[in-house]
Amino acid sequence: MVKEDDEGSHVVKWVCIGLGILILFVLGGNYLMVDHPLVSNMSQTAYSNVRVYAHYGAFMQPNVIVIHIPASATLTPDNLTDFIVTLAHSTPQNPITRDLFERVALTTGWTAQYSFAGYSWKELGDAGHETKDQQKEDIMNALGDAAGQPLMPESTLNEEMQQAARDRVWETFVARFTGNR
Repeated sequence: MVKEDDEGSHVVKWVCIGLGILILFVLGGNYLMVDHPLVSNMSQTAYSNVRVYAHYGAFMQPNVIVIHIPASATLTPDNLTDFIVTLAHSTPQNPITRDLFERVALTTGWTAQYSFAGYSWKELGDAGHETKDQQKEDIMNALGDAAGQPLMPESTLNEEMQQAARDRVWETFVARFTGNR
């Protein structure tokens, strides 16, 4: 004989429901506060056909923004600097602090691959009047790895070797976002 107990509502069931609701609020908040303003600003530029989406770092760090840029045939080595400057100019302020984000991370995938300090990202966005070579130099000088460490640290290499290293870093950066891997 099998006897069933009437256990009522389990606490685990309510915890799972609560966590599900919390996840929906986090996703909704990221969409309304970060992704929608960025996409809206980008839709008014020449790069409106390039897909971008953003969220807070780890979905919960309000001082970091992660911008996803899937590799696109629209982005070419010739227009990538202009695109990055336009993206920096279109990035909204942090909606919570009403100030700059502490760090802006860029990626073609799921996790951050490159990052910029918030003030460098803002300066880059304001540098739209510069030549393409100056914009490239500004990007290279501010570009860091996912953890924020400079990709081009101080070096004792001669100038020619340093330039070759900078060129390799730039080629990798361009290849990642233009789909020319």
